[in-house]
Amino acid sequence: MWYPTKTAKKIAKKLGRSTVSVERQARYLGLRKYNPLSGKQIDFIKKFYKKMTYAKLADKLGKSIYMMRHNIHALKLKKRKAKLWTNAEVKFLRKNYSNHNGFWLADRLRKRPVSTINFFARKLGLAKSPEFLHKQMSKNRSEWTEKELKFLRKNFSNHSDKWLAGKLKKPKPTILSTARRLHLNKTKKHRHRIISAKRSGQKVGF
Repeated sequence: MWYPTKTAKKIAKKLGRSTVSVERQARYLGLRKYNPLSGKQIDFIKKFYKKMTYAKLADKLGKSIYMMRHNIHALKLKKRKAKLWTNAEVKFLRKNYSNHNGFWLADRLRKRPVSTINFFARKLGLAKSPEFLHKQMSKNRSEWTEKELKFLRKNFSNHSDKWLAGKLKKPKPTILSTARRLHLNKTKKHRHRIISAKRSGQKVGF
């Protein structure tokens, strides 16, 4: 059996899959790692756990994200606390979430990431209104010229969303939603390039 003794990174490379996919399937199968952390690895975690994400630590040490979380908790180390939501912010979010996009909300909520706003909104049971979703869909469609759509069809499969957003001067969510509408997908070769770049710590700009 590979998973208990081999790193998820090595297994992913052998199977031609992402590290996250391997770890997710291992959890589904109830598999666990047997190899404990060495003293040097524990020292590395203590030095960098506040600066690195779980995924980055796992990649650097050749361990799973699950194992990083488990060991950081076992070592009684605390990651940087999330910025707490004030009552005023919660009230503002409840009032405005249904009819405004994430970027508009982020600008008015102390520059919180859009993903954080959406996650917290779901916890509060908030959702976008049907009118807002219809308006956004119509707006996104009307904002694309034939030239832009042609460029997207030609380049989406072999370029990063960030690169496309820069070239087309549009936010990544708009790029992705339009690509889905056009049934566009990334090539397997490009996905492997992205994974390799992230593992080596390179910026994905192609």
